[in-house]
Amino acid sequence: VNILKFHSLLHYINAICLYGTTDKYNTEMFEHLHIDLAKDAWHSTNHKDEHSQMVKWVT
Repeated sequence: VNILKFHSLLHYINAICLYGTTDKYNTEMFEHLHIDLAKDAWHSTNHKDEHSQMVKWVT
């Protein structure tokens, strides 16, 4: 196990706050996945008590 790799994790949050994200950082794929999952889960409900039904569908 390379301890240096674990140690560098401690500095990531601070570096992102100071310098921003890396070039070409993109959340589009993850946002699109969230939208697809939310829509699919919503359509699988009977629209009554939809939150618990959506949680059951996703998990």
